[in-house]
Amino acid sequence: MSRIVVLSEPQAIELARPEHYAEYFVLSPYVVRGSGGYEMLVRLVNQADDKAQKVSRIFSAASSDGIHFVMGERAIAPGSAGDPDDGGCEDPTVVRNSGSYSIFYSGFERKQERSHLLRADGPHFFALRKGGEFLPVGAFVNPKEAACIATAKGYRLFLECAIDGASRIGVADATTLAGPWQPAPAPFDVRSDRFDSWHLSPSSAIRRSDGTHVLFYNGATKKTDWRIAWVVLDATATIVLERSEEPLIAPFDRTGEDTDIAFAASAVVADRDTVAIYYSISDRRLYRSLVHLDGAVDDSAQQPA
Repeated sequence: MSRIVVLSEPQAIELARPEHYAEYFVLSPYVVRGSGGYEMLVRLVNQADDKAQKVSRIFSAASSDGIHFVMGERAIAPGSAGDPDDGGCEDPTVVRNSGSYSIFYSGFERKQERSHLLRADGPHFFALRKGGEFLPVGAFVNPKEAACIATAKGYRLFLECAIDGASRIGVADATTLAGPWQPAPAPFDVRSDRFDSWHLSPSSAIRRSDGTHVLFYNGATKKTDWRIAWVVLDATATIVLERSEEPLIAPFDRTGEDTDIAFAASAVVADRDTVAIYYSISDRRLYRSLVHLDGAVDDSAQQPA
């Protein structure tokens, strides 16, 4: 039985940013380790009474300690009218790709009011080139929120998609990041008697020294009370070996109209058998928690095993 437990009190993530972004909502903190410390892509959303006027943007940020970040340049901006991301760019996922970066992100199409899973590539977070959609047309409804796992067979992409009016897990496989990507069966689903009985959304995965993978994910009931959980997958990421019976992280310190949401975005190896989970509470406050994970491997290169 895997020992996956929270080791520390939540650590608030500080994001130094220009004054004109001070009131923006911050969420979806995707963090990776770099030679100089930590790098992050984070989603900022302006406040507005009219939902249609809220537009997400993705910015880069850097930190030496993984807690205190300084926001840099805008990494991915919304597209022009008619583009699949003209209504906003959300939920970045980072994969290192032969010395550069491949970013999977969610684009919101304003006219159709739907999401698309898109990608961008480049040598730095602030020098990304959009590549557009890459999944087969019609394979998934409202795909977004990707998590990428490198296996001996190539790459396996877990994503959130809409099924019967709920968020569920979708899967696509490819031998290389360039594709082509083909839909595949999801190895796990909702559980009627648990905290993840209605909605599911993937976060990110950590490889272990025995070749298995721990995929952190978000689950909720029909009330959209999101919690952070985990599932252990075999070396091919096709078979479930274990799954958390209870949430790993739940919302805390909620006040007023705060939503009942704890939503994980990324996980990085912080130290021997220790992983840092980066997440948001109520879609407005960023935290990280240190978690014990036996055999966690710093798989920052994210290359097939």
